[in-house]
Amino acid sequence: DGYCGYAPTASLFWQLCEDAGVARAELDELVWAHLRARIGAAFSAKRADIVLDAGEIPGWVEELLQLPQGRTLVSALAVEHPSSMLLVFASRRIVELVALERNGTGVEIYDRLADFARALAQLAHAALVATDEAEALAQLDELCGDSEACYVYALVLLASLGREHPGFLRLLEGLDRSA
Repeated sequence: DGYCGYAPTASLFWQLCEDAGVARAELDELVWAHLRARIGAAFSAKRADIVLDAGEIPGWVEELLQLPQGRTLVSALAVEHPSSMLLVFASRRIVELVALERNGTGVEIYDRLADFARALAQLAHAALVATDEAEALAQLDELCGDSEACYVYALVLLASLGREHPGFLRLLEGLDRSA
């Protein structure tokens, strides 16, 4: 804590760890776990949204969203800080990127997010009042289908709804378990 690292120092540390026999996957997880903890502890929606004042999204955001670990980090932060415009943009961009990777086009799903959100909210509400939670989860699974983009969006939406109505968190946990 309090140390200011630089790229050459980080590269040297990485090389020393590899020379000592630490597996690359283990190093990746160690670095990302540290980043998640530091960013999670220091994140402020107000400070983060300042980067939007320039009128465009910084290139580093796009680079971060290209990495699976970056997407996980942004998704976790978006759940904790739903008021951050930067994270709202980044979450939508994740959905678009996943659709691009899967379908070769992100426009179709991006344009249909509002419809999907409405359908998911209606289904989630119906599931909350239903007596058969297993059936409700089956309906959520069917709605999300094989689309990772829909699944990610459903997780973010259910987590946001869960802040005001804890019953949605049960659906979130069930959907996450069934994935």
